[in-house]
Amino acid sequence: MNNRKMKKAAGVILTQAYPGKARSIEDIKFLSLKTDGKSRWCHHEDGRYGVWDVPKGIIEPGELQIEAAIRETKEETNLVVNEDYKILEHRSIDCGFLTLFLGVRLSGARLPKLVANPESGVVEHTSWGWISLKEFYEVGIPTLVEPVEKALKMIETVYLK
Repeated sequence: MNNRKMKKAAGVILTQAYPGKARSIEDIKFLSLKTDGKSRWCHHEDGRYGVWDVPKGIIEPGELQIEAAIRETKEETNLVVNEDYKILEHRSIDCGFLTLFLGVRLSGARLPKLVANPESGVVEHTSWGWISLKEFYEVGIPTLVEPVEKALKMIETVYLK
């Protein structure tokens, strides 16, 4: 079994606009990062590759989930919590191996900038974009489709009333 899969990870589902401005889950777009699609975790059951990811990564020893999510978002996008985005009441979705925190882009914030991983020196993603859940069903990494769907449904349930 892949040892990386056994490790816990954390990330941020970062929405483009404050959820209060959206009328339905279909209106919500979130930050996605394009990968090379070569990992076996990127394959859909029908053999297609899913190449869009969300900012996330492995939780380091002694690190809290929220700390890992914020650190990974900074490392992968150069976005800084409370300057470029905020975490929504520390609400999270726990899907076993991955905890996703809900975040929202602040108005006037910087755009994401793909930067090299500070440990490996490698830029892990090839591009970024704001995509909808409907689009993510088609192009997202299969293991992330359910967690992303749960996160956006929480936004719909809690914030779009």
